Amino acid sequence: MTAMKKGAAAIPAAEVQAALELILASSVFVNAPRMRRLLRFLGEKAIFGAAQDAGEYFIGIEVFDRDPSAYK
Repeated sequence: MTAMKKGAAAIPAAEVQAALELILASSVFVNAPRMRRLLRFLGEKAIFGAAQDAGEYFIGIEVFDRDPSAYK
């Protein structure tokens, strides 16, 4: 995995992934499956450097199971 930048220092992707998992396991997210899917989707896009693939279209289809034909 790649590392995320924070200022001049890079944060190892494994540390970011571990922090994401802790957040997802928290009481705030444990009973919120749609919010968990959204946070995981956005977090993983950021970790892998694919933030450009985190727009409305991709979120609607990949996170919220929307019909792709609804987006024109």
